[in-house]
Amino acid sequence: MQRAIPSDDEVDGAVGAGALGSLRRKLRRVAALSAGDGLFVLRAAAWLAAVRVGLHLLSFQRVDALVSRGLPAATRAPDPPRAAQLAELLDIAARHALPPVTCLPRALVLRRLLRCAGLPAELHIGALWTGRDGLHAHAWVTSGAAVVGDAPDIAERFAELVSGADYLAALAEASRGRSEEGNHQSA
Repeated sequence: MQRAIPSDDEVDGAVGAGALGSLRRKLRRVAALSAGDGLFVLRAAAWLAAVRVGLHLLSFQRVDALVSRGLPAATRAPDPPRAAQLAELLDIAARHALPPVTCLPRALVLRRLLRCAGLPAELHIGALWTGRDGLHAHAWVTSGAAVVGDAPDIAERFAELVSGADYLAALAEASRGRSEEGNHQSA
């Protein structure tokens, strides 16, 4: 049975002042989760850390390939309530990360976690030109036609640069082209 994720205000117990109180509150909130949800948050935190390090050391394409490696195909129909719950659990891990998590690692990890749960998930990357503030980029995930863990209208606000499916199809096509070239040269 799934328990609701408590807010910081709902966590019981005395809380000290300052940073120690904040840490106690965070630990109590995670401890209030079911065992399965708590493990999910820990797994999400580990993936967030690995992806963030990877994005500093490797290209996006390499990190995306590593995060996508071994992902099962979606075995279930889109389930917006379950996808939203998993995104909320990921957000618990992201809120407690230092430094703060940006949208790209969060989206890469969310796509992985949804797919591991058997749900369809696709990564999207878009840009928005605001004129005064310049160019902004954003990454988000959809499951079926629904945006997961982000503003529902995000796809309308940002011009999509590449979707995960388009990116993977282009990569596969480029890879096939390189292997065909190699076959023609060795003949």
